[in-house]
Amino acid sequence: MVLETGINTVVITTRDLRAGAWLLFTLLCNYLDRGYKPLGYAASIDEKDEKAIVSQWNPFAVSQQYIVHTLGFAPSPERFRAVLQDQHYALHHDGASGTWHISPPIFRFDILHPIDILEDYLVATGYEEVSGENAKIAPALQPTGSQTRRNALEERLVDYMQVYGARQTIGLLMDSYENVVEHMCHDAPGRLIHLVNAANRNREYAVDSSLPPLLRNAVHPSAPLPPTVFYLFTETLFLDEKKIAHSRWKMGILLLGTDHPFNNAHTLLDALCYHLRLQYTLKRGDYRALIPGRQMNVLAADRIVGQFGEVHPEVLTRWDLFYPTSFIELDLDSITE
Repeated sequence: MVLETGINTVVITTRDLRAGAWLLFTLLCNYLDRGYKPLGYAASIDEKDEKAIVSQWNPFAVSQQYIVHTLGFAPSPERFRAVLQDQHYALHHDGASGTWHISPPIFRFDILHPIDILEDYLVATGYEEVSGENAKIAPALQPTGSQTRRNALEERLVDYMQVYGARQTIGLLMDSYENVVEHMCHDAPGRLIHLVNAANRNREYAVDSSLPPLLRNAVHPSAPLPPTVFYLFTETLFLDEKKIAHSRWKMGILLLGTDHPFNNAHTLLDALCYHLRLQYTLKRGDYRALIPGRQMNVLAADRIVGQFGEVHPEVLTRWDLFYPTSFIELDLDSITE
């Protein structure tokens, strides 16, 4: 964006004070004839020699093996080239190594990873090749034993979250009564496993959800300021109606300070399930720590494998968090069983 000098009449109406301050500052700079112009990349797009800029961008190297591993089938090279070129991609195929060198168009700043390119191909072709014989289970999810499959699943999730720009953190199995019950507005403390710890009373209750350790990390002094995304893998324990203990390995994701918490969480969940080739349906949830009507359970084959929604304001207040926050949880044991 480059602002021209001169005096213009501008009417500013905004509910966001930051946006209003920015518009007012822009107006004043324009009014004072300062010739305000932002630095960085926004200034570079004004240069005449755009080819010199584009030439500095390295194309994505996408091997045929990666395409088959990700999509589950090998698209026709001619169609693959034609479909992407229609979307203004520049492609070169190295027949010796079986690798595509693909450069996104200059206006596609959302292309961060080769999987984004493959997604564009599937969308443009209407997913018509992902059916019948081509709809195979991803190699990482083949039934090779529960623990092996869970580890492979976790690796795929970590790869995607790194591309997404999320921060991985750690979760503790044991926490305090205050964090697990009071701060979470827990409505069924009888399901929790309580272990008397004479050495440290802050480690007496096993977490039954990945949300408490995520919130504890979000309020830590070393945590980055919002907007940010945390994720972790943790063991969770709970008691059923017969007081039998169960253990579940879960992935939790916390989206802190986003503009549209519910929609952003749903979008990320959908991307993760697509990446895992997990067909899912949604059903209204009733988790006490999430806002009623703004939460959903995730089901695969009529079995709950996760949940997502907006964290309840009362829970955020008890944790001294004052930003809109959403939460995603996947039960990796249920997915791989």
